[in-house]
Amino acid sequence: FFFAGMGAPTVSWMVFLTIWACVLPFCSARIRVQLQPRAKAAKQDVDTFIHTRYAVFHKIYTQEKNGLKEGEEPASKRLRWLPFGRRKMANRRQKKTDQPPQNVQFVSPALTINGTGDGLSVPVPLSNFVDMQYFGKMSIGTPPQTFTVIFDTGSSNTWVPSVKCSSCRGHQRYDASKSSTYVPRGEFLELKYGKGSATGVLTEDTIILGGVIKNAIFGEMHNVADMDGSEYDGLVGLAFETIALGGVRPLWLSMHDQGLINQSVFSMWLSHRRDLQRGDSSGGMLTFGEPDPDLYEDAIFYVPLLMENYWMFYVDTFTLGSYTKEGVVAISDTGTSLLVAGQDMFMSIVWVLGCKLTDNQICYWPRCNTRELPDMVFVLGGKEFLMEPIDYVLRADQDRGATCYLGMQAAEIGNLDIILGDVWIRKFYTVYDAGRQRMGHAISCRVPPCQHPKPAPEFNHVSFVFGFGSGGATGVVVGCLVAILLVRQVRQPREYPEPVDTAETPSPDSPSPDVAVASPSAPHPSGTGETSSLLA
Repeated sequence: FFFAGMGAPTVSWMVFLTIWACVLPFCSARIRVQLQPRAKAAKQDVDTFIHTRYAVFHKIYTQEKNGLKEGEEPASKRLRWLPFGRRKMANRRQKKTDQPPQNVQFVSPALTINGTGDGLSVPVPLSNFVDMQYFGKMSIGTPPQTFTVIFDTGSSNTWVPSVKCSSCRGHQRYDASKSSTYVPRGEFLELKYGKGSATGVLTEDTIILGGVIKNAIFGEMHNVADMDGSEYDGLVGLAFETIALGGVRPLWLSMHDQGLINQSVFSMWLSHRRDLQRGDSSGGMLTFGEPDPDLYEDAIFYVPLLMENYWMFYVDTFTLGSYTKEGVVAISDTGTSLLVAGQDMFMSIVWVLGCKLTDNQICYWPRCNTRELPDMVFVLGGKEFLMEPIDYVLRADQDRGATCYLGMQAAEIGNLDIILGDVWIRKFYTVYDAGRQRMGHAISCRVPPCQHPKPAPEFNHVSFVFGFGSGGATGVVVGCLVAILLVRQVRQPREYPEPVDTAETPSPDSPSPDVAVASPSAPHPSGTGETSSLLA
């Protein structure tokens, strides 16, 4: 129809359509032959992955059923490593008693199988305690003794209370006499934190944290201050080995050394209780290994580390209303509940926000009049990270009404300017990458999993042009039918209108041939578009 509208002869576009229908199917078939090996290879990869998962689960189930030790094969030896195409036939030959139970689910590579990681990532679920502390589970010894621990990126040592600790009653305490893998070391250990301290001895034992960490060294504490009323039993340090007392290797580096994870990297996602439904216990997730894309939006933005002791990096500019500070030295600390700033920086922030101060230097608003507060803007590597008042203001509902507090405190923090604690990590998914010496941040997903926007499909000229001929014989038949219809149309006689006398004088109502009649046209869309960033 396009050629006919342009005034081309009918025979010309009839021949064109005929060639299109008859020749292009062969070109399309050639393209399919070239692409077939790639599709076949991709299918083999998927089949191999599914078969491997099936075989692993079948092996675990068979060993547990027959009471075999790890590494021993069952007497029946019905587990055969067959190609995926023959697995269905092999399953039919097996008895029902040897089949895996129906309620066993195949797990993704990001999860663990039978307590051991698969080398990609090891997730550790966390619990949220009123947005102030986040806990996870860790087991020590053989048989395992389970403890509730805090994961702290502001220190490097791991410790749990000993059964000899008299100030640790009401908490789970480690009993070395009940562990067959316990190895005494005896070195004295004293740890001091911003609030509290702990003393004890170094001990070697097996630790289970997503996977089995053999010969792990930790602190067996005989005296721990301020344990009364706390929700945790011990602590796992996630900073670097350079600040570990006693030359102890941090657990997350031991996991990498023993092959539980393939990268010396971990990431942290923390929930906000306002986003949790009643009864929901998903307080957070600590992921050793590759970051979990279901827990963050957009892309991870990385900045280099300043040195390998704390997770320290530069903030180019900090802005809050009229207050601006450049060259801010910050550390990321999961063991700190709030933001912590130096005294001068904290007082400048209080002056901008106009809040009231208590004797303990707690900034608060009696009636929660926080709607007109400015945003906190952190510039990292040229990229803005925005914290709104709902992110840095904490609300406490009381009998006489609600009171809002600033999620920041003042402290003597040496050469640092600010400590980014849980208030920051709730807003931004944080990645700690020691292998590449960098820190990563992305907007946290409020309620996982995040739905990442799919990229727009690219226009494929080859598939567009040859797609009409992909039908093969169908294309030939359609082309022949179109050709027959066109031939019938050519044979029909045409009626031509009588010639018009061009010398006739035009009527007054007709437009002059020298005047161009302009028709309204639709506005042409401009080719430029602006993309709005979530962080801008």
